[in-house]
Amino acid sequence: MIKKLIPIGFTFLFFFGFFLSGCGPRHYTPQQLNNIGAKTVEGYVSLQSLGGFVLTDQAAQEISFRTGEMTQYIPEGYRSQKNDVVKVTFTETPTNSGEVKRTVLQLESLKVPDENRLPSEFIEGVLVSKYRSSFRYVTSFYLRTESDKDPYVIFISNSESKVIVDGKPVETAYFNFDKILNKKVQVNLSYRPILRGNAYIILATNLIVLEQ
Repeated sequence: MIKKLIPIGFTFLFFFGFFLSGCGPRHYTPQQLNNIGAKTVEGYVSLQSLGGFVLTDQAAQEISFRTGEMTQYIPEGYRSQKNDVVKVTFTETPTNSGEVKRTVLQLESLKVPDENRLPSEFIEGVLVSKYRSSFRYVTSFYLRTESDKDPYVIFISNSESKVIVDGKPVETAYFNFDKILNKKVQVNLSYRPILRGNAYIILATNLIVLEQ
């Protein structure tokens, strides 16, 4: 089961990942990649961040990469997580400091380990605290489950989340979510990739409050 999404990058998620949404995803043809001399390497993600990652290749060499607006994700909704096995297509550019900047053009998922997958069935847990809202999401919570040491950070959407309280659906835009803090809930979760950056948020598609 996936561990929590670390909140340290959430300012980036709200003010950059969601706001800059005007451009569509990148697409490259094999001919385009060949013309610019793109290179490829396979390995597993040993360190993950919003703006890049470190790949450990088949020779156990660690290589740093940067993702961004030039990056095409394959499949389109994919974002990498630590320990994912991936194929990276990239360019290399020397910097003034003598180092090499590696820009990811394509990041392709080859294998996602079981611990990085969300549970296929619903889970139960307690909404231990409220995090924040944004112009796209009504609110977000820390959801702690019995099987997880760390809580999930889950988001509530007006259009994609169904919230049931006292056996009835509520209007998420007007509901006071403080009322259900520290309550046990049953919830289905879904990944949503951020639009700018190499990360996911976790959306509650269905949330049923079990305690009155």
